[in-house]
Amino acid sequence: MHILIIGGSVFLEEAMIDSALQSGHTITVFNDGKSNPSLHHNKFSA
Repeated sequence: MHILIIGGSVFLEEAMIDSALQSGHTITVFNDGKSNPSLHHNKFSA
């Protein structure tokens, strides 16, 4: 399943992203740029 996560730079979103990736899902994270996302995951690409 492809999952869209809006936000992605706060603890809860990070946990959701990790869980989705571990379950084999593909994700897209949309961040509005108001915060500095510190997500670093080996499956992420810019």
